Amino acid sequence: MNSLYKKTILLAISTLMVISCGSDDSDNSGRELMPPNSLTPGKATDLFGADGSSINISELQRRNPNFNLENLNNTGTSNVDLLTSRKFRSVTLEIVSIAGSEPASSSINGLVNFMNQRLNKPDGIRVLQRSIPSPGFDSYSTRQVFEDIEVSSRTQFNTDTDISIFIFFADADNDQSSFVGDMGSVTLGTAYFNTSLVIYQSSLRKIVSNNSDRLADVEASTLRHEITHLLGLVNIGTAMQTPHEDFQRDEDGEIINDTDGNPIGNGHCNVPGCLMEANARLISDMMGGIEPLRLDPLCIQDLQAIGGK
Repeated sequence: MNSLYKKTILLAISTLMVISCGSDDSDNSGRELMPPNSLTPGKATDLFGADGSSINISELQRRNPNFNLENLNNTGTSNVDLLTSRKFRSVTLEIVSIAGSEPASSSINGLVNFMNQRLNKPDGIRVLQRSIPSPGFDSYSTRQVFEDIEVSSRTQFNTDTDISIFIFFADADNDQSSFVGDMGSVTLGTAYFNTSLVIYQSSLRKIVSNNSDRLADVEASTLRHEITHLLGLVNIGTAMQTPHEDFQRDEDGEIINDTDGNPIGNGHCNVPGCLMEANARLISDMMGGIEPLRLDPLCIQDLQAIGGK
């Protein structure tokens, strides 16, 4: 296939987890979910290459002719575009939820307020929300979210003056999540590509035992965490002004080094209590409420260094 019709995916996908945070492995088990009339009946055409690491752009545009390839870059590469008005004067948040998995209005309002505190967008932030039927999946891989949901459901893309972010609220857990033991492998959200993220609403509801008040607080922190990954934190596109990136660790908590003996970063902050901390602790008070997580000064300095507020 002509290389012009393929785009390599770097599988360094940032995820927010209850205890520990790692990268989603984007396995190749995605199931087909096509928009109506996008393919000739009975004809099998793959969106992903056989290696699972390339996208057939011709097939992508066949399924969704409006899909803008500017919204198909690596996580963190749109940091300046999101933070400044040099290219885009506004942001559109397209929020698509499985029916019954919609976020609380307070979570979305809080996200917009959070973004207004950091982004320079003179024409503001627009929010578009709608719900879609469930595809009936038992769980979602990041590849499934993209292939089976975003490709067929996304309608908002970058324009000359507006940058668009796609947010999906899923009705099932991430396929790598486990609620056994200390819940250390439960993924709450994933930022993938440069303007896309998924929130696993099913997992959020489980960890707060369906308490609606607590759910809104967990939603708010998870949304802010994943949006901030799109802004390039920590050290995934936005350079650190002062070293504060945490490191990958093995099951025993030991730092993992690369072949040259250097610690491998994990894209998260090492400042305790920061919104971008890898374990993103949801701090509860004596009454069971959840204290909102905030960016620490080092994270804020990184954003300000490239044009953020």
